[in-house]
Amino acid sequence: MRSISSSVRAASLTRSLRVTTGAERAIAMTLQQRSIRQAREQDSVVMRHGGFPCDRPTR
Repeated sequence: MRSISSSVRAASLTRSLRVTTGAERAIAMTLQQRSIRQAREQDSVVMRHGGFPCDRPTR
């Protein structure tokens, strides 16, 4: 009985670990997509303004 309960406990632990890793992976993917989107928007703004402000000659 003790060995069965320990194996069940180990299985539930691995299942919960798998769920947490999956959720963390999804959160990381969404954060990565959000950062990529922000970088793309910044690139479009830079292209619209004709380069970075530091590249432009100051008058």
